[in-house]
Amino acid sequence: MVATGRIERRPDPADRRAWRVFLTADGHKIIKQVNTSSIGLEAELLLNLSDEQKVALVTALETIRDNLSHPKREVAASDV
Repeated sequence: MVATGRIERRPDPADRRAWRVFLTADGHKIIKQVNTSSIGLEAELLLNLSDEQKVALVTALETIRDNLSHPKREVAASDV
């Protein structure tokens, strides 16, 4: 991404071994485009869901995320 001009590396003034990474103006522009696109996509994905369905979806996705982040036990094939 340095080569494409989207980020730049600068030495860390507090640690000569480290580099800091910063977005360039072009990098900020791309982030803005991605954010704009994702808002439109989210609206399209949720278009025909009721508020209740949206809440249920978010709850289910949060549970899946938590399951992946903190596996509590082995899952047998018969559990799926």
